[in-house]
Amino acid sequence: MTALQPTKPEIWIGLDTGVASTALCAVDCTGKVLIQQALQTKASKINDFLIEHFPSGVTAIGMESCSTSLQVVKGLRASGYDANAYDTFAVRRFLELRKNKTDKNDARGIAEVARLGRGFLIEVHIKSNECYATRSKLVARHNMVRQRVSTELLIKSMLRVYGTRIKERTHNAARFKFHVERAIEEVRAETGHDLTHQMKPLLELSLKLRTEILNLENELEDFAISNDLCRRFTEIPGVSKITAVSFFTAIEDPTRFRRSTDVAAYLGLTPKVFESGDSKRPRRITKAGNPMTRMHLVSAATVMLAVAKKHDTALRRWGLDRADAIGFSKARVAVARKLAVIMLNMWRSGRSYEAFPEAHNPEPLPVAA
Repeated sequence: MTALQPTKPEIWIGLDTGVASTALCAVDCTGKVLIQQALQTKASKINDFLIEHFPSGVTAIGMESCSTSLQVVKGLRASGYDANAYDTFAVRRFLELRKNKTDKNDARGIAEVARLGRGFLIEVHIKSNECYATRSKLVARHNMVRQRVSTELLIKSMLRVYGTRIKERTHNAARFKFHVERAIEEVRAETGHDLTHQMKPLLELSLKLRTEILNLENELEDFAISNDLCRRFTEIPGVSKITAVSFFTAIEDPTRFRRSTDVAAYLGLTPKVFESGDSKRPRRITKAGNPMTRMHLVSAATVMLAVAKKHDTALRRWGLDRADAIGFSKARVAVARKLAVIMLNMWRSGRSYEAFPEAHNPEPLPVAA
């Protein structure tokens, strides 16, 4: 006769992580608060506290997904805990039920989410540090491009005030500098105003941003060339190396999607549905998920439909037919949605891109637990 194994206590932990400190709350199966404590935002400190007060272990640990919680989740998982980060917007709506927003109340609310909400709240996938490192380069490039465009639009608007403008669209830093300096000379000759003092810092900022953007793009392109999957993604007309790396780092693990079409919903490319009684109306896309990767996919779809005319594919034909029916703007989003599904299928199956694919009946692939 075997001895009965001791049952693991049903205790749920909620963590409201901050830059320096973290509010911790533990509740039991009835929702009773067992302990509340402020700790340093380090997985080792939290682990030591849990070992001291709950040596038999805890059921699960929950926290809101944010920049300060990612490494905490990894550290607690390495210590053997069932730790998860939940979607920020979903947790925020749950926490808004309480009138007073304090770190202590938020930690208690997150503990209740860990206890009750795991069936319907979205658990955020925690990527590897290597994936985050590559992703950070994409984010840096994306923000630098926005700053460069804003700076150069300011330069052009200041020149238009004095009756001159840069007519040529320049992608080369040296050419842009040449056109700006020539425009400054034209303003000086025609009006007598010298704009060098105002334009010099803006021009230097623009050129510096162009240089840094180019360096980041070279690093990302080298990564895409060295990665077999990204190379296969770039075989799709319109998909650049940047788009391939963006999709690769946004997904990281393709087995976490039960169906390949789920990736479109994950990236916010599926329409919302409003249903009430006998009324059911589709709306605009949800725009959930990462906006940068969604923008890259829509840009790739735009290039496929409008620029890559020499590359005839079944997807391009379908997109052009949709453009005639619903307009180009909606059609390119629909093509982006199909692009995401195609790229995930390529990833899961190991196949290369087929311009005119035949029907395949692949065996169902395993889904990550």
